[in-house]
Amino acid sequence: MAIIPYTYENTNFKTFKKGTVVNLEFDVLGKYIAKLMANSQTK
Repeated sequence: MAIIPYTYENTNFKTFKKGTVVNLEFDVLGKYIAKLMANSQTK
């Protein structure tokens, strides 16, 4: 995982410690790409 410097400086990411539980959300585009890749492998 990578945090954009602006996001790091302007959110509470810098207060997180190792082991902090976070909710990760992925870009919808990534979901579509994964679906396309899965479909192309079945053909």
